[in-house]
Amino acid sequence: MSHRDNLIKINKELSKPMDLMNVGFVGVVGSAGGVRVTQNNAQSTYTDSGKTYYKYTQGGTITFNGDGDVKLMLIGGGASGCVKYYGGGSGAGGMYYDDVTITSQQYTITVGGSNTDSTALGKTAIKGGRGQNIYNSGTQGGCGGGAKYGDGTSSNANCADEQQSGSASGGIGFDGGNGTANPTLDYAHSGGGGGLGQIGGDGTSSNPYGQCSASNVIGSGGNGRTNAQLDNILTITSSGVGGYIGGGGGAARMFWNTGSGGQGGLGGGGASGLTSGSCGSGSEGSSGVSGTSYTGSGAGAAGRAPSNGTGGSGICIIVVG
Repeated sequence: MSHRDNLIKINKELSKPMDLMNVGFVGVVGSAGGVRVTQNNAQSTYTDSGKTYYKYTQGGTITFNGDGDVKLMLIGGGASGCVKYYGGGSGAGGMYYDDVTITSQQYTITVGGSNTDSTALGKTAIKGGRGQNIYNSGTQGGCGGGAKYGDGTSSNANCADEQQSGSASGGIGFDGGNGTANPTLDYAHSGGGGGLGQIGGDGTSSNPYGQCSASNVIGSGGNGRTNAQLDNILTITSSGVGGYIGGGGGAARMFWNTGSGGQGGLGGGGASGLTSGSCGSGSEGSSGVSGTSYTGSGAGAAGRAPSNGTGGSGICIIVVG
């Protein structure tokens, strides 16, 4: 056979149809190493840099075709504020923010309202802890509630201890702030609720019994998690408040003292309903400010008022890609 005949034979072989049954698939199905979303009822979806963000502000479902890892940001509902008298601020809901391994199936998503856990993809973000006052011991939660005046350590006020990081799901939570505990001082202010970025502020008093000082501090809520700590997810999905999410609630001013503080933590935390006034005088104040919706933020304490604000509802964002 001549050299020319060999070339003709080779060209004829190459012209034959490819047997697709004997060729393995080359490439990646979907956008996350084999994970593809086939159904969802997210309230909003966003795309950025090849990733898709499914944002849930209510309950819903999502169905995957394929096994692999996705990123989950899940925040529990913030705690409602405590009512009279002179209580600590309430904590933000706990956060889960990490990769989750999923399988081909439908998952149910629950987004917690005030005082309610959030659940998704087998993980739980715990509701926030409620602040303590003189009649109520408060409740534990994802982020701790602030201790009332006179309880100077979290061991004295169990509500101040965050529960999220030690839970079965793990995750992020910060303690509530403390109130000054010193028998030579009186009428100290309460602590602020924990946020998702820092502990709640401590309430302080530097004056002996029967005296007042404007230098005393009313515990403010801890700030929330920042956009930078969350890989720009807040900006991409138009979530949080001012580049933060999950602020703690502010403590109420002790009526028989003066001072400054009691503000909600950055990211949606509610301020106290009683932050100003002279020593031993002033109004009952109003209900503490509610936490901002879809941030899981804690509410502020009410001071002397008989009503309270609500914790901010949580949120769930699933990132595929």
